[in-house]
Amino acid sequence: AEEPESPKLATYQYLGVTSDNDCGEDQTVAPNQPPHADCQGEFQYWGIDKLRPSSDKTCPIYMEDLDVGGTLDLRDDASVAFVTAGTIVDKDYKPYVNNIVVFDAWGCTDVNNDAGEGLDWVSGTKTNIDTNYISMIENALQDYHDGMRCHIKNVKTETGLYYICAPDNKWILCNEDAEGFTIWGERNLNFLYECKFNKGQTPEYQWEKVDSDDDRDGYTKGDGDCQDDPTLDPEGLDCPEIKEKDYVGLSLEDLRAKVKSECSYPQDSRCAICINLGAPEVCGDGLNNDCQADEEEFLPDQLNTLSGWTDDDCNKNEEACTQGFGSLSVQEQQKQQEKSIGTCSESGDPCQQDASECPDPDAEKCVFPPVEEPKEGEGGTGAKNIFDTSFSWIQTKENSNEGYCCGFRGVEDLGVIKTQIISEGGGDFACLTQDENLVGMEGFWDKLVPGETRCGYDWCWVNSIGNAKFKILTVKKPGQTPFDIVSNNYIWNVCNGTVFDKLPEPQSSSEDVESFDILKQNSNRFYCYYEGNHWALAECAGKDDARENEAIKGRFAGEGLFTLPLRKGDTKEIKNELIGQNIPIHSSLYKNFYGGNHYLDFTGYQYLNFMVKFVVDEEGTQLAEDKITLPAGIRLEIKGPGDTTLYSNNVLGYVVNGPLFKKDTYMHIKVPISEFKAVKSITIKAGLSDLKQDFLAVRNVYLSSDQDNSLCSGQDATQESSWLTNMDTSGVDKQITGEELCTELYGENAWLGRYDDDVTDPSASCCGNNLKEYYSESSKKVVTETQEDPEGPIKAKEDQYA
Repeated sequence: AEEPESPKLATYQYLGVTSDNDCGEDQTVAPNQPPHADCQGEFQYWGIDKLRPSSDKTCPIYMEDLDVGGTLDLRDDASVAFVTAGTIVDKDYKPYVNNIVVFDAWGCTDVNNDAGEGLDWVSGTKTNIDTNYISMIENALQDYHDGMRCHIKNVKTETGLYYICAPDNKWILCNEDAEGFTIWGERNLNFLYECKFNKGQTPEYQWEKVDSDDDRDGYTKGDGDCQDDPTLDPEGLDCPEIKEKDYVGLSLEDLRAKVKSECSYPQDSRCAICINLGAPEVCGDGLNNDCQADEEEFLPDQLNTLSGWTDDDCNKNEEACTQGFGSLSVQEQQKQQEKSIGTCSESGDPCQQDASECPDPDAEKCVFPPVEEPKEGEGGTGAKNIFDTSFSWIQTKENSNEGYCCGFRGVEDLGVIKTQIISEGGGDFACLTQDENLVGMEGFWDKLVPGETRCGYDWCWVNSIGNAKFKILTVKKPGQTPFDIVSNNYIWNVCNGTVFDKLPEPQSSSEDVESFDILKQNSNRFYCYYEGNHWALAECAGKDDARENEAIKGRFAGEGLFTLPLRKGDTKEIKNELIGQNIPIHSSLYKNFYGGNHYLDFTGYQYLNFMVKFVVDEEGTQLAEDKITLPAGIRLEIKGPGDTTLYSNNVLGYVVNGPLFKKDTYMHIKVPISEFKAVKSITIKAGLSDLKQDFLAVRNVYLSSDQDNSLCSGQDATQESSWLTNMDTSGVDKQITGEELCTELYGENAWLGRYDDDVTDPSASCCGNNLKEYYSESSKKVVTETQEDPEGPIKAKEDQYA
């Protein structure tokens, strides 16, 4: 026998034998056995080359009937049969006739080593001869075809070693170099075969049939492959197709890895070749892609068993939900993040915490490199979800795999709130996306989720504890009414359908008493109400720097719930008072929360209120009464889309507390309006013409209705809401009254005292805040002192009122 043709594997072109008994007995073959001299120059062309194009994944066995003598009738006859991949020839005699795919036969010339003429060359296949092909072989048509009869005999190898026909059309010897290597058989031998070492057997290296592997993924039904039939692949899928010859000479492990590399997940997750024990689970595709049941049990009937060790429900499969990101604990993620340096999104400067370290904190983000995902075999299996993106996951039930995959259901998950288990740190989490079309905020995302350790690609579980506390977020689900949520550093509170004037008291924690009181005070600042066409939260605080929400969601003292923000020039700063000859209010200020095409909706409101006084200049210097341009007037203009005028009128006549032009006293203008649906801008102008205008100081622009209207007191309390139902709110047991607000807006003498202490009527504490509020009777007890006799005692009288 000749030397093998592969330096790594012992591979051979054919197995051959020369018979001198008309193929009447069982045959012994050897690899690359040279034909007899008569046929040596002919067998390649007439025997192999003629049939090779029509015999893929087959290997030739050469047989020769060696006749004695030189007459025409005694010439040697030759035949080649191509047997299917998977045919094993070994130490034991056994037939291979049923493995033949195609064969031929001819008579050799009596000239040694010539090319020959292929005397009476014939060929046949198992297909076109059907059941007669054995008979044709057995009853050779004439002497030239005697070699065909050798193929119906049993055959074994000359040395007793094991050879197998591989899909690359080569015979491979099973030896030490081939141990662990595999090949796939074809047709009736459609199985996976492996060269195995069996100590003590003869020979010790033997080719063995493993099991059926119809889908060619290297996993058999015996291994637990739960989808081995590629004919069941759903229609329309472009599943991977492999060429078996490219896998010859690979170990089982390497073969499986190479096949897996052909699969793209999740695109191919429903293809049989990509469903097996080594496949990643793809949650959401309705199949058990890795065939796992409970723990590490693999069963061939588990394809439609969706629950188990690796669940098809993304809520119960952290790694598939996060695509590996979640395989790291939060602590490990944070440790990696702490070691990394971020980059300011615009300037490129380094940052470590958030955008506050960037040159322009309002316009930039601190962008961190992504946390390195675990590699397969290092804490992750490469599990995927059907969207092939990283979502955010938290565990919601102790001692189980139950949790919630934030973002997997798209906008359906937007605003969903879940509680994380205590052992993972606890906390109330809101499912939010960084898409500004779906979530509105003041632009503090990087502060809200430092380092984005709880974020997937676009979705994040935002913890109620920590940086998110008291930051108002607007949730905008398509087709639904927008609503707001806010955290009190304990739970997320949803403003959607139910009015409330303060948040629940936060749970006591490790904070000291003073810090906990601050949390309670801050919780009492928030009011939930309906603002025309959406639900909204407003935060009430006295000082600008005391508010957690500095833009349209914040309220200054004296402002109502539906307050229209005042912004100076092109700055981002919202002011509690603006001074000018024209005071503009534009719906574009709502862009961060409701988008650039937002219009104000006045549905449910009947009045537009504002406080105003005439001043000399932009510094706010008081304007004397005799210096006011007469006739005095204040014009209100309301415009809609395309600058359509919805309202334009002189509104000074709607003053509530009289046309007061006194120092430090504001006039309260309350203008009846229609319930406009699309308001683009509002302008408050001084004077009735543009020829000569005074300056106006305007504050507290808000909408009100005929129902009770709440006002921001500008005060904090641990037990009461910071919101007042009206400016007369008082009482001996009240932490918050209208006193500060009343004196700030109506003068230092406007507050007459607390109800049940200083005044007897609950609406009489603040003088001037209500229409036609002029006191002619006693309203407040005062103590006067008299002295009838210059030398006598001083007497006090307490029965006098002012």
